[in-house]
Amino acid sequence: MRLKNKTYENRKKIGVCILCGDALDRDSLYCSKCANERKKTRSFYIKHRTCPVCQKNPISGDEKSCPEC
Repeated sequence: MRLKNKTYENRKKIGVCILCGDALDRDSLYCSKCANERKKTRSFYIKHRTCPVCQKNPISGDEKSCPEC
């Protein structure tokens, strides 16, 4: 999920999770719930050799994202 820059900046500034807007329960930009979801989603796409950033383009070798991202 891509956030608009304004939403991202506002949430970051007030110290809440940049994805869901809930209070942070750890020293990060993401709450524990969102961090775990991001980790699972990223692992899924990497396992299926798909770019975890755009979730569209294939990746090969040791790439962490596609050339476009």
